[in-house]
Amino acid sequence: LMVSVMMIAAAFVIEPVSMLLPEMSEAVKKTMEMLLNGPVWIVLISVSVFAPIFEEWLCRGIILRGLLKKVSPAWAIIISSLIFGLIHMNLWQAIPAFLIGVLLGYVYYKTGSLKLTMLMHFTNNTMALIFSNIPSFKEAETLADVMSPWAYVCIYVACVLIVCSTLVILRGEKADC
Repeated sequence: LMVSVMMIAAAFVIEPVSMLLPEMSEAVKKTMEMLLNGPVWIVLISVSVFAPIFEEWLCRGIILRGLLKKVSPAWAIIISSLIFGLIHMNLWQAIPAFLIGVLLGYVYYKTGSLKLTMLMHFTNNTMALIFSNIPSFKEAETLADVMSPWAYVCIYVACVLIVCSTLVILRGEKADC
């Protein structure tokens, strides 16, 4: 539960990065819409089940685990996160995926649990899928577009505190990867 809540908070914390990116090209928008416009159960299984299992198995279970045997944990997490970002194949997903990948990599390094990173990934993807299907969120580029500045700042600060406190709790964990 703790890492799922942290994942939702982390997605909110890194959202301002999206505000810095150029506007998504029409080709990328159409591709993303095409991927998300299938039958809801197929999209849900693909995005919320298969992607987290496969991507975590590859990026944390194989790549990060192997790198941890050869380089420092920081470099292993960064390299595996870069690969995680690159496999998303577009700038608008790659940069946030890299940042999320760092968090997933750290959790894996501290706990040795692919199940936890899969749960976190599932949470992130499912929340993104839910928000992408809420009419008021469909037209918004960021959450700042759908709430008052005061509410956004308050929620942002709360999310930073959630992420930081969870990382402090995880800091004491150590697993053999």
